[in-house]
Amino acid sequence: MKNELTGAQVRMARAFLRWSVADLAAKANVGISTVQRIEAADDPAVRDDLDWRASARGESIKAIRGLLARKLHFPYQSGAAAAA
Repeated sequence: MKNELTGAQVRMARAFLRWSVADLAAKANVGISTVQRIEAADDPAVRDDLDWRASARGESIKAIRGLLARKLHFPYQSGAAAAA
């Protein structure tokens, strides 16, 4: 399963919920710098810099995606479920 969640999506969801970066980080149990890096990851230079941390970043994105999905009440569908 790909962890597709753009920095722009995280920024928009966080703004909608009126959460600071620190709020999101605390609620998703990830570091503030992790949220900042994910939000900046729309920039190819930042994305390249994060490649060496791909698995840790993937777990963080899963945590953030799950939290935002629950708070914003949108289901996440992956792979076959999305195609059905």
